Amino acid sequence: LDGLRGIAILMVVSYHFFPENIICNFGWTGVDLFFVLSGFLITGRLLPYLNDPKILQRFYRNRFLRIVPLYFAFLMIFFTSWFLLSSAKTLSSFGFYKAHWWQFFLFMQNWVFANNIAESKTHLQHLWSVAVEEQIYLLFPLFLILLRNKTKVFYAVICMIIAILISRWYYFNFVLEKEAYLKIYLNTFFRLDSFLCGVLVYLIYIDQVIYRKFL
Repeated sequence: LDGLRGIAILMVVSYHFFPENIICNFGWTGVDLFFVLSGFLITGRLLPYLNDPKILQRFYRNRFLRIVPLYFAFLMIFFTSWFLLSSAKTLSSFGFYKAHWWQFFLFMQNWVFANNIAESKTHLQHLWSVAVEEQIYLLFPLFLILLRNKTKVFYAVICMIIAILISRWYYFNFVLEKEAYLKIYLNTFFRLDSFLCGVLVYLIYIDQVIYRKFL
């Protein structure tokens, strides 16, 4: 899995540095690979331990300690440095972040960028995926606790992936303005299918009987 993470990182970096290269142009899929890995790993850390009354407490504590301190420190350095070190001309273009800075601390920045497409290529745009993952991490454990049974989770995930694919197809073709495709790319619901694919991979990996029954 560490090797896959490395590949995903190289894909994303190459996409941003060499977007015109026909091979590197597919590097954006590295983000989806990250989501798949997250689905696989998080399911493995939750599903076998659902009978533990402290599983939610441990899970949320570990997620908090793993992400929040470093992430918040980065945001504080960014916003403080911008105000203290930027020129007057640069500060004049700070309106977007001045209005929405607090939403970055609540992991809502993907929705902020989706509603402000013109700003989606600015300084902190790469943090959108952090928001998506944190939103999923907040709700996914409750989904597993509600269903508990591996077979129920398997079929529920299949149905959810199909529903997401159909909804995204409809939204893209009949609702969305064609130039605003980032509204889909940054939308947590429309990116959930990659995470759920990771959940499926985990379920098949630990219990291939489920897979054979499905076939």
